[in-house]
Amino acid sequence: MAAIPPESPKSDSQGGPFWDIVGRYIGLLVFFILVKTSCSLYLYSVVFSAVGPTHRNLQYFLTTFTYFFGILSVWSYWRTHRELPSKIPDRYYFTGAEWRIIEALRYDHQALSEELAVMADARGIRTRTPDGLVNACNTCRVIKPERTHHCSVCRMCVIKMDHHCPWFGNCIHYHNFKYFLQALLYSTLGMTFMLLTAAIYLLVSDNGMKRMKAADGAVLGFVVLVLLSFCVGVPTGGFFVASFYHAMHNVTTLEDLKGTVYFADGAEESYNLGSCCLNLKQQLGPVFLAWLIPVNSTPGDGTQYLVRSDVDTAKSKRRKLTDKKAIDHTFSGTTS
Repeated sequence: MAAIPPESPKSDSQGGPFWDIVGRYIGLLVFFILVKTSCSLYLYSVVFSAVGPTHRNLQYFLTTFTYFFGILSVWSYWRTHRELPSKIPDRYYFTGAEWRIIEALRYDHQALSEELAVMADARGIRTRTPDGLVNACNTCRVIKPERTHHCSVCRMCVIKMDHHCPWFGNCIHYHNFKYFLQALLYSTLGMTFMLLTAAIYLLVSDNGMKRMKAADGAVLGFVVLVLLSFCVGVPTGGFFVASFYHAMHNVTTLEDLKGTVYFADGAEESYNLGSCCLNLKQQLGPVFLAWLIPVNSTPGDGTQYLVRSDVDTAKSKRRKLTDKKAIDHTFSGTTS
């Protein structure tokens, strides 16, 4: 039987469609203004005023890397902003018959939880709430896949939801978490590059500050650039460190707040596979080079994940197989 469609819930905010559009695009506008302003101030105040035409090769070098970090920052941001949460696969939605059962058992909590457990097991969903209940959403009419949460801003259940970020106008989730990390990384590196190269050149150059003072508005532009670097670059760098720490341990922001993952059999599990490299591959893909480029490399559809016990079991099997081969080799050597 086909899955039934979810309700059309209203947003928790009462602003209506206009404020939905504002919330979606205001961060995009602010980001583009900050990137353009920072790059323009740096190029005018430092590259073209302080460095000047006497060091043409240095100008080319600084300009190239400024555009390099700027383009990667904008590209990563755009991918994060544009990659909306994907629809949960149909197999996780309640069928018409299942929904009628739920409606009939709405006030019989024990019977309802037992029926939901059967439905969840049929879909291969292993996780439960700390109370042992199935994670289901009545608004979306879906049994939530592992690591899925309902976002009241996006008004839908989001696969591997990390958090809703107003600065990106989007949920940070399974399909755009990589781009989110890259946007934070390249924005921080770009700000750091501009600030450090400007400071180093002005300290070691004899006439750099004189040339900057001689250019109209260059000193004021440099002061604004320094303020932007600290006011924007430092928080962005902090967000990157926190998010990358989560990625290294294979937890989302919500999971970090809630802690342990509970399975249907009562086992306490973890998505931390015990290796930073394995954890990062689960989120960024198997090819290291693709980690650095804002292209899709995240494996799977975000509904099923390895847990620590899966890795431990695989290691144990490999170890037993290796020991068996060693014993067979030793035995064949003694008998020959």
